Amino acid sequence: MNWLRTVVDITFLALALVLITTLLANRYDGAGYNAVHVEIQNVKKDVLDINMKNVLYLENRVNRVTESSDSYQVSVNSRISVLENRMIGLEARSKENTRIVNNNSAVANGLPTAPQVASQE
Repeated sequence: MNWLRTVVDITFLALALVLITTLLANRYDGAGYNAVHVEIQNVKKDVLDINMKNVLYLENRVNRVTESSDSYQVSVNSRISVLENRMIGLEARSKENTRIVNNNSAVANGLPTAPQVASQE
């Protein structure tokens, strides 16, 4: 019976060694899992930072294009208003300087006028 007790003790010892190595292996795997999890979190943070920087860059580009478009629009509007004011001024001057234009074709062609014809007779 003593040999049976020894076999049971050896089996118990072997089982305890297997259990301890399994638990330690799981603990190291858990530590590896935690390290991988931390690394994934760092990569996620880096990706989010890069995405944010890209979005900010694109927003700044859009804002610059919008500013230049706005300044162009203001410039064109001011030029158009200057032209409109000049046209209004020209129209006002043309109304003030109404002249009588003699389009008598006889005078233009150098033909004698009526008083000259009467004096020649």
